[in-house]
Amino acid sequence: MATLATLYEIKNKEGEIINMDVNSVVISGRITKELEISQTKNGTKVCNFSLAINNGRDKEADYIDCTLYGTAICESLDRFATKGTGLIVQERIKTDKYQVDGQNRISTFVLVNNFRVMDRWKTNAAQNGTENEDGSYPEENMSYPYYEGGTI
Repeated sequence: MATLATLYEIKNKEGEIINMDVNSVVISGRITKELEISQTKNGTKVCNFSLAINNGRDKEADYIDCTLYGTAICESLDRFATKGTGLIVQERIKTDKYQVDGQNRISTFVLVNNFRVMDRWKTNAAQNGTENEDGSYPEENMSYPYYEGGTI
């Protein structure tokens, strides 16, 4: 059985293990407020939001800032998610350094490249009135939208 350490081992030609840092994160939570979508100067869309992550042990949640870069992924998330939507996000931790009024600041967030909506979403067939007699939708007309991007 592979351990976490062996999953990320890289060996050189001589078989010696080369040290490698890993920056990979997968978290799930609920979006805390409406998505903030803007554009860079070159027209690329940027989406910022926070996830509330319930740790299950107490009533306190952790709030994690997340950012998406790219028109396709931003438009996809905007189509399927809003405040309160359950979401699983994946990619890496990023830190930005900047200054405000001469004071050095650091911002740490998850740079998201993949996501999956945890809440069921009605597909086009369900939205077109193919619901059951009780008003629910058939299982085949429900989906969990996702986006899988390339490496950022």
